[in-house]
Amino acid sequence: MAENGAPTGVMPGTTAIALGEFGKGRVIYFSPHPEKTPTLNSILLQGIHWAGGELTVDH
Repeated sequence: MAENGAPTGVMPGTTAIALGEFGKGRVIYFSPHPEKTPTLNSILLQGIHWAGGELTVDH
């Protein structure tokens, strides 16, 4: 998917969202910028709550 002048074919097969633990904390990585799409706000907020230790994720 490419919008707003972004080049096509740049990121196929790459990780869009990754999470894990680092030291005593948690890290979450969003590659596709969910903050730029209002309908994805819940994904961003859930990630923030998870990183803050308020949620768990089943593996």
